[in-house]
Amino acid sequence: MELWRDPRPGDAGLAAFREVYADPVLVNGVPTAVEVLADRAWMMQSAVGGLTHHLHDQFAAPGRRAFAFRVTGRHIGPLATPLGVIAATGRAFDVAGVDIFEVDETVGRVTGIWAVADYLGMLAALEAVVPAGALSPPAPAPAAAANDGEPAPATDHDAEILTGTAADTAGLALATDDDAADTHVAAGADAAEILVATTTDTAHGLVPTTTHTTDIHVATGADAAEILVLQRCCWVAEALANDTLEIPALHESLQDVRDWLDSWSVWCVRMNGRLVGAVRAHRAGTSWEIGRLMVAPDLAGRGLGRQLLAHAEAVAPPDVATIELFTGAHSERNISIYERAGFHRTNALAPPGAINLAKPVKRS
Repeated sequence: MELWRDPRPGDAGLAAFREVYADPVLVNGVPTAVEVLADRAWMMQSAVGGLTHHLHDQFAAPGRRAFAFRVTGRHIGPLATPLGVIAATGRAFDVAGVDIFEVDETVGRVTGIWAVADYLGMLAALEAVVPAGALSPPAPAPAAAANDGEPAPATDHDAEILTGTAADTAGLALATDDDAADTHVAAGADAAEILVATTTDTAHGLVPTTTHTTDIHVATGADAAEILVLQRCCWVAEALANDTLEIPALHESLQDVRDWLDSWSVWCVRMNGRLVGAVRAHRAGTSWEIGRLMVAPDLAGRGLGRQLLAHAEAVAPPDVATIELFTGAHSERNISIYERAGFHRTNALAPPGAINLAKPVKRS
């Protein structure tokens, strides 16, 4: 984090970044010049007073490093964002984030970064956006995410700190211009569509309004890019909770998502046009298997997870006997929520690091 706390100016600073990062480095799958990272660090230094980085947790695996962190400071200078340059407001902000680094151990350099941060929270603190408000009054904790074959997806609550676009571990990789918005923010426009407004379009749910509508519909290929970015955002917290990065949801490509959209039944939730949740299900023998239950982090605790789970259960074929799902063996909160929803642990075969939960289908 030293590079981001106190970046050296000029060529010396750029050389320091190249000692740590490959050039180019993949940021959420997009090749990004190291110079973009260095420019971002210098800009943050001039735009944020008292810039401080707080490392909350970290763990390492072969070729991987993961960090949970917060960045705090006061907005004292021009700050470039996808909304444009925001003039100094004097307001304080506190942004949480999680980064996963891919590391080439042979040369000791970071070759890839998967990153999410509470960028929306930062923009709201600076009053650059105005949240549209709650979808509904806060409800009891919604059902945790089902995980069809990998340890513990994020639940509505688990993903709370992950709102926003990509952020580098210490630098908050907000776009510095239009090009950076395409190359350095969670797969560009796809991430912006789900996680943060780049305009005052009501589809993003960030303009002043009291109208909040949801639309649960069958997902199509047109939804694939939004689903991809949302699931990456939602599953990072569970990677940390279960001490593993070997979770398919974090590594799938856009084509992978398109493929399972064809082979599973998949539904999305939209609020004022914005894709904010999804779930999938399919027949597995005499069971109906539910998975990839995900909800946008900034809508945590609003009941969307429960709505999606209930919808997936309700459309189970009439001839199946049970409804099943998988979640992480160490995700005690997820397990507790599912058990309260009528699921129980079974001894059925589950992927490494996961457990199977099931419930009988209730017939009216």
